[in-house]
Amino acid sequence: MAGISQVSRRTTSAACDAYIVARLRKISAHENLDVEIDALDLIVMNADGSLRDVETMLEQLSLLGKRITTSIVDELLLLSQAAVATDRASRQLKKHL
Repeated sequence: MAGISQVSRRTTSAACDAYIVARLRKISAHENLDVEIDALDLIVMNADGSLRDVETMLEQLSLLGKRITTSIVDELLLLSQAAVATDRASRQLKKHL
């Protein structure tokens, strides 16, 4: 029974991701953005199914220019992860002071 629910979750997740990518493609076209399909996939993979998060990330990326590539998305994700890590380290340090 557990195997069936895992398959169902993956299928639902894949369908949800496909919907979100399609929505991002529509937004990109409306905003005249040139976005690599792999870049959209990368955005969706890192948003954990949150439509609001992917739209926010696309908006942030659009501020960098009309061409959005996987390398630009990678850079934004790395900066974001570094900021989170720095914030966590800062909080831990404050606890110990």
